[in-house]
Amino acid sequence: MSEFSLQVLGANSATPMYGRYPSSFVLKFDAQQFLIDCGEGSQMKMSEFHVKRSKIDHVFISHLHGDHIFGLPGFLNSYNLNGRQKSLALYGPTGIADFIEAVKNASTAYFNYELVIHELDGDQRLDLGILGGLQVTAFPLQHRILTYGYRFDEVSAGLNIRPEAIEAFNLTIEEMKLIKTGQSITRDQKAIPIESLTFPPTAPRSFAYCSDTMYDKRIIPYIDQVNLLYHEATYLHELVDKAHDRMHSTTLEAATIARSANVRHLLIGHYSSRYKVLDPLLDEAKTVFANTSLAEEGCIFQII
Repeated sequence: MSEFSLQVLGANSATPMYGRYPSSFVLKFDAQQFLIDCGEGSQMKMSEFHVKRSKIDHVFISHLHGDHIFGLPGFLNSYNLNGRQKSLALYGPTGIADFIEAVKNASTAYFNYELVIHELDGDQRLDLGILGGLQVTAFPLQHRILTYGYRFDEVSAGLNIRPEAIEAFNLTIEEMKLIKTGQSITRDQKAIPIESLTFPPTAPRSFAYCSDTMYDKRIIPYIDQVNLLYHEATYLHELVDKAHDRMHSTTLEAATIARSANVRHLLIGHYSSRYKVLDPLLDEAKTVFANTSLAEEGCIFQII
């Protein structure tokens, strides 16, 4: 089974505080790596955690607030300095191309590689296609500016054939291709049950990323039954009014979304800098959704 994991580079809110950095995550699938948001200090954390930047071919930006993009210009420029030649795809809300162009013009920067920018707009789910073995979709979040969440679904590679079946039935290559699609074969004019030829199929794994957003039940269909959900939880619930004013979520609201969407594991982050210690946020979220974890720098969460 291919590796499918999420590594936290940063999960604080607007400013770096208490050793925590603004939002940035690396999603790993097989040999591919995907960068999700690129807050200040992202490159420093990549170096610290030995993230192989050469394996990143797709970058996803949720919105254009500084704590999610201020690390992006330096990240893109470092590829220039390191001699990158292959193209890089950048996905983000409308305006991200202007942001990149403004930085390039102000600093007289240029890229030796092709940067392909995909600007997103609209209030509906957007299919971004199959990227690096994952089906990727974007969906709208409720924040102060145009903001998107992202969902990554493993694409099934077909059924896995039992090695002993290959020898027992002297399977040809063409027969194995049919079996992997769920079709049976015959021997002596009798159909061989597909269960005798293959291992039981495993359910595709999935991850969804929701930052930043206020409590919004409309996202539930977009994140339904994912294996791992990252959902911002900027405040303890005692500050729910402040959360709503700033269009953020509380711990209990993030946990309620996870429970309603039947997700397997909830990861909370985007902590307000008012909190030096994070345990109270975790404890409060667990009162609603027990399988909750804190996003902390360097941690790796397996998507299972």
